[in-house]
Amino acid sequence: MFEKVNIQSDDLSVKSVESFNFIFCEGTTCPECCDYFVTIKPVEIINGSETDVTATISNGRIVALTQSLCECSNDQHKPKDTELKDVILMCGQGNGSAIFRNPSESAVRIANVTIDTSRLCKPKVLVEFSSIINYAVTADSNVGFQFELFRVCNNGEPVLRGSWTFEVGLIEGIFASSTGFGFTFCECVNFSGCCEYFVELKPIEVPVGRLDNIMISNSKITALVQSTKTLNRSCNFIDSEDHYPKTKKILFACGNGTGNRTFTSSDDSAFQLAQVTVDTTCLCKPVVNIEFSSIVSFIRTSPSLDLNGLLLFELFRVCDDGHAESRGIWTVAKIDLNSSKFTESFDFTFCEPIKCKSGCCTYFVKVTPTEIENGQVSVSNGRIAALVQEG
Repeated sequence: MFEKVNIQSDDLSVKSVESFNFIFCEGTTCPECCDYFVTIKPVEIINGSETDVTATISNGRIVALTQSLCECSNDQHKPKDTELKDVILMCGQGNGSAIFRNPSESAVRIANVTIDTSRLCKPKVLVEFSSIINYAVTADSNVGFQFELFRVCNNGEPVLRGSWTFEVGLIEGIFASSTGFGFTFCECVNFSGCCEYFVELKPIEVPVGRLDNIMISNSKITALVQSTKTLNRSCNFIDSEDHYPKTKKILFACGNGTGNRTFTSSDDSAFQLAQVTVDTTCLCKPVVNIEFSSIVSFIRTSPSLDLNGLLLFELFRVCDDGHAESRGIWTVAKIDLNSSKFTESFDFTFCEPIKCKSGCCTYFVKVTPTEIENGQVSVSNGRIAALVQEG
């Protein structure tokens, strides 16, 4: 569900362009070809004044990762393009936080990941990116950014692979928000060698003022690479070159959501929203990629006062029945006088190598209310999945 209810008395236009993402993971007994598709259903599009209201959905992307849990008894009838292949999982790097104070500032690179396709034949590449956008602006201001994904191979020129826009228009009061922004990108490529994918952030509209500030943080990027064909002579590989990174099998685990919770006060206790367990017994120096998504709703209960809601999403890891270790913190917040209700998605990707473990590791996400004033904040639909590969 995505929902935004604004209260405006003036005949002024307000534009909002945001990302909406989710993950879904399940075990299935379907023996043949399956199609997953996403439909969009308009629930409410209401004009509260003389200004027309329109909603546009674009840039839809969907990716499926499938893993067999048993041997297929009909291998002789299996299509060649469904042959199980190993993959390469690469953790990328975020480049700290980027702060913008005016729209004339240069674009900055905020995340990158490097892959080596030297031993892959016409590979498929999946790139996953997530970040947090923090802004606090005054009246009659617009906030706009362009996220651009580039690919550069073998020291060549960067090639633009896709662009995504974030934009919010504000017309009165002081508005502050901390919200997630992410995307998924998948392509089949025909190159061999070292390639880097990087995300560049370009300011489009940045308000200039004493109280205005924009910061992008918690940028995370991950890449998954797989050959589309079995290695053979047509791929022009030199078998004696063993220093190239080799593809490896991957462990894919679906996690569990643990229900939903509505917070009405910062004194409410923290809530564990989702968890996933992976068995690293047979893996040395595993690389783990966590994917998480949820739905967050901010509801204002006092018509004349600002809604103030701030939640901390914290990812923990506990291995071998030891102590829970914090692996990352993400902030989701709203300070708003114009909206009576706001429902959006919040998701992130997190990738890390961990030391040799002799048992199971559980990753879980805990939500803590830090500030709740003049309203309530609900979290629901927690989803989590893990991809694990030996390092």
